[in-house]
Amino acid sequence: MILAAHASSPATAQALLHELHASQPMVLQRITKSVPSMLPKAYRWIAEMEEIADFVGGAEGDTYRGLARLYERIEKSVEDKQPGGDVEVLEDFVKDAKVLIDKS
Repeated sequence: MILAAHASSPATAQALLHELHASQPMVLQRITKSVPSMLPKAYRWIAEMEEIADFVGGAEGDTYRGLARLYERIEKSVEDKQPGGDVEVLEDFVKDAKVLIDKS
């Protein structure tokens, strides 16, 4: 959700941040805790999502295959450490979320 919003535009990601803060504060709080610890472990989720996809099968399994591709992207971003990459986008979102939460 964060990466898709940012891909649309950084302003869309900021709008998502503010909407989550206003309507889903517990989800935003969870993001600030779960995303940073997920980043270095993204590689582990690839095989897990593939296994679930194989178990579920069919069109429903495609959801998990899509998640596996997402974790592959994040893993590559962790390795590459490219400016503006997925990891930087996620870290910046978390940083901005913490600032917004602390202001409330």
